[in-house]
Amino acid sequence: MFVWPVYTVEQITKHWRLVAYSDPVQNINFQALKSHLEIKLLKKLYKLAKGKRLLDYGCAFGNFMSKAKEQGFDVEGLDPNPQAIKSLNEKGFTSHHAWTMKELAFPSSCFDVIVALDSFCFTWDPYETLEEFYRVLSPSGILAMRISNKRLYIEAILRALKPGSKQEALLDRIVMKQFHSISLRLLKSILSKIGFQVIKLEGAPTAPFWKMQWPGRISYAIAEIAYILSLGKLVSHPGVLLIAHKVER
Repeated sequence: MFVWPVYTVEQITKHWRLVAYSDPVQNINFQALKSHLEIKLLKKLYKLAKGKRLLDYGCAFGNFMSKAKEQGFDVEGLDPNPQAIKSLNEKGFTSHHAWTMKELAFPSSCFDVIVALDSFCFTWDPYETLEEFYRVLSPSGILAMRISNKRLYIEAILRALKPGSKQEALLDRIVMKQFHSISLRLLKSILSKIGFQVIKLEGAPTAPFWKMQWPGRISYAIAEIAYILSLGKLVSHPGVLLIAHKVER
């Protein structure tokens, strides 16, 4: 499901100037909560990855890149925010200003790990992006994504409300400026067709449970109970960590 019309570069640039995470100082506070997720993910990647070349897709100001570098990964970043890329390059990181993977024409099999934390939902062409992830990953390379899992809420609104301004307002509030939304079932199917095997799919709150706001705590608690009762088959958490590895087609 895609947002229409697609946001223009001018609209997105204006949005960046208004949100806190575009300010390097505010971004530090914003990312402090996310460290909980990033550290857990790096521990998983350190065990799974056969190599250390890592691309942070949607790297922003490089908080995850810094942690990955400390763990011994050879990191590069990609982000369309010019302010973030300028800041990273001044710190000595290898980072690229681009909207899409294809703009940079990375050579095939040049990364062992690709990480996309809360950035896949802002891709212009999600299918093409996943194919590029596959192409630039080395054999048995690892793809890790934290994705927004809002399809249950979206489908409930579409069924409960008639098309109109009220429905659109609620959908806009849930989608939160994302370009598209996809169900986990369909995403897994697409990844399989491209050549990925999903090896982990689990709830992934950005902050520790005790630091979340109450609506978030309730949502994740209910989702975790459903996950346990379904023996891991029902993943309905608002944020989900997906880890897959590349297999030969």
